[in-house]
Amino acid sequence: MSDLLPQTHITGFALVDGGSDVPGTGSDKYLLIPRTSIPQLDVADCDEEDGDIRKVVFALCEMIYQVYAAMATADRPTKWASYRSPGTPDDDGIRTPTYTNQFTVADSATEVVSE
Repeated sequence: MSDLLPQTHITGFALVDGGSDVPGTGSDKYLLIPRTSIPQLDVADCDEEDGDIRKVVFALCEMIYQVYAAMATADRPTKWASYRSPGTPDDDGIRTPTYTNQFTVADSATEVVSE
């Protein structure tokens, strides 16, 4: 199995302190993923006034799938699988893709089981 460190698979991935790094947040830690690490996400999609949560979620789902798909099959985690069904275009060329992530979790369903 390959390296499971997030920064190995997501360019620029980091955990940063709140406080002065993120105004008004206190001492919490924040996950940082540069927008450029999410290929389908445009700056306009994240705009505080005109952004679109659907585009943000879609881009995150595609990024997660691409991270998994980029791993060599023999190196993929055994307790996580990511799938994408592209959907079939209708007469107007509109499709409905489906993303599924499958995890092996403990009884509590809140913790992924160790590899």
